Amino acid sequence: MNVGDFIQSSAFVEQNGIVIEVERDADGPWYQVMWLKVNKGYFGYKGSRPLPRKEWVRGHEIEARDIS
Repeated sequence: MNVGDFIQSSAFVEQNGIVIEVERDADGPWYQVMWLKVNKGYFGYKGSRPLPRKEWVRGHEIEARDIS
């Protein structure tokens, strides 16, 4: 995956975002994702509290989303 790719969470249905940065370490790539839509089952969701919109994830936590 590359910066600008539209992705979805592998764990949470209807949680979509965009890759905004890619970093690599000895274990492979990390992707910083800006979530555009966050599912209510997402860790940290408390209803009225603002959700974290950016986070670093591994490739197995996200998958490419086809928007064509």
